[in-house]
Amino acid sequence: MEITNICPYCGGEMREGALPAYKYALTWCPRNEQGGIVEGEPVRLSGMPVIESVYAPARYCESCRVVIVPVPEIESFADKAGKWLDKTLGSLGDRIDRAAERREEEKAAREREEKRNKDPWEV
Repeated sequence: MEITNICPYCGGEMREGALPAYKYALTWCPRNEQGGIVEGEPVRLSGMPVIESVYAPARYCESCRVVIVPVPEIESFADKAGKWLDKTLGSLGDRIDRAAERREEEKAAREREEKRNKDPWEV
């Protein structure tokens, strides 16, 4: 569904804005049969204020008094850290592999040089 500035209820224009998240990430939680909130199944609407963006983009219809908040794709801190580690360790692993190949080449070159400089009459 495309998010537009047209209110789906009255067809009026919606104002762009945001819901700030000061201390915790904004989440939506479903209700159970008794009317309570099921906190184990939240849908994140914003990032963590300390680590990521501190607001959830939203649109507001003044005539209906309705706020519409699209659910963004939020990358968790663990996901970001994992990507950074993969990138860092991957490049480190490449450097280690190149250094090992260089050492092998240098060792082979030394052995060839030693053979070339060795007296042919020596056993």
